Amino acid sequence: MEVKNRKKTKLTGLFGKYILGFTAVVILIAFLCFFVMIGTVTMIGGLLLPANHAEQVLAENGDKIRNANMVTEDLIPAGTFYGVFSADGKFLYGNFDGKEEKTAWEKYRKDNKYAEGKGYYCFFRRKNGEVCITKYFVEVRYANEKWNQILPPAEQLTTWFTIGLFVILTAASGFALSRCFARRMRRQLEGLCEATEKIAASDLEFESRPSDIQEIGDVMMSLEKMKIALKDSLQQQWESEQQKNRQISALAHDIKTPLTVVRGNAELLAEGELKEEDQECVLEILKNVDYMEQYLDSMRQVLRGREEEEPHKMVSAEKLAYKLLEEAEAIGTAEKIPVIMGRENTDKRKDKDFSRLLEDETENTDEILCCMDEVMRAWKNILGNALEHTDPVQGIQIEIGTEKVSDNLDSFRKYLVASVRDYGSGFSDQALIYGSEPFFSGDDSRHDRKHQGLGLSIADTFMKKQGGFLKYGNSVEGDGAEVSLWIKIADEKID
Repeated sequence: MEVKNRKKTKLTGLFGKYILGFTAVVILIAFLCFFVMIGTVTMIGGLLLPANHAEQVLAENGDKIRNANMVTEDLIPAGTFYGVFSADGKFLYGNFDGKEEKTAWEKYRKDNKYAEGKGYYCFFRRKNGEVCITKYFVEVRYANEKWNQILPPAEQLTTWFTIGLFVILTAASGFALSRCFARRMRRQLEGLCEATEKIAASDLEFESRPSDIQEIGDVMMSLEKMKIALKDSLQQQWESEQQKNRQISALAHDIKTPLTVVRGNAELLAEGELKEEDQECVLEILKNVDYMEQYLDSMRQVLRGREEEEPHKMVSAEKLAYKLLEEAEAIGTAEKIPVIMGRENTDKRKDKDFSRLLEDETENTDEILCCMDEVMRAWKNILGNALEHTDPVQGIQIEIGTEKVSDNLDSFRKYLVASVRDYGSGFSDQALIYGSEPFFSGDDSRHDRKHQGLGLSIADTFMKKQGGFLKYGNSVEGDGAEVSLWIKIADEKID
């Protein structure tokens, strides 16, 4: 439940807080990179020379330049141009080119030490009357002169390094702040995800986690209200279902008593000497009492399937298949309708015994976890439907075997499949859609006053409880319908 008087933060405020934090971090990184660049530019020794290195060397060598018999390059710092002129401005020697000779002398005459574009001039009056003019640059250079010829300019490389450092530190800080924000949001959303998962699983006995974020807290409050409403609704639905089942059960019980009285009196009348016309009426009464008792028994099976969980036990597939075949033959014999085993020609079907059929269709190692009574009730229901709608001369066709169904691309699940085919009118389009729904009786082709629309529903319910399923449709080999029970073989996957 929500904790009262707890300070809440809105999402806009939370986003704003992290954006301001990121901005502050970026500004600090910018200052750091600036100081790194300044420190790199002014660094003395090591890999780089300071930007004013040439100016310092010229100041140190000034007296030597003035007093030396000849100005040599070892007195001039690397990267600096120079020229020695006579008193009247004639170029004597140095490394100035022709254009620079004239420019340098004009700068000397005007006492202008600023070079055009980049660089500075420094003038030395020598003791012999000559003038030494140097042009130096204030720039960072590598201490190793060969690097100045091979690598990009040191200042450019320093700029790249500073920009790269800024980008890396900014990205790292952004990533760290985003992770921090994500962790906080994840903690807040965990309660929301947990609540939705429990509601989806119909687990409504949980307490909602409080949230420091107002919007998430509002959603949690809505989920809490939905949970309470859903819990009340499910409780009412369950009570209504239980009440309905009790009413139906009571009704079936109440109807059973007068039916017993009717049956008893009708049987007493049948034992007496009655006119032929009266005897037919009594027999019709008894026949319809049978229909009503079958209907009540079907209703009890539906209610039992909903309310009672019968214990499941392990049984061999061979044993279950034998019982299914045995039950089919017994019902066929009682109804005096042929029961044909397998899909060979008619003559071979008659001679084929049960044991051979089981050896062909099942494996001794297969085991099934199920409630035997429920499977047999489901089997009796689809057998009863088939016998009711088939052509009495052609009978019904039984086939039992194992099938493998793909769970995914890599594995299969194995089922014991028991199929019944009749030679009747088949299912209508409407029955193919709604045939497994309880009390469906809108299909004129396969429903009459003896049929309550519960056979497929009961079979479908029992199969789903066992882990299998029911399949039904019209036969692809000719007239009639085909219904099959797919009974899952106990948790066996074939890779």
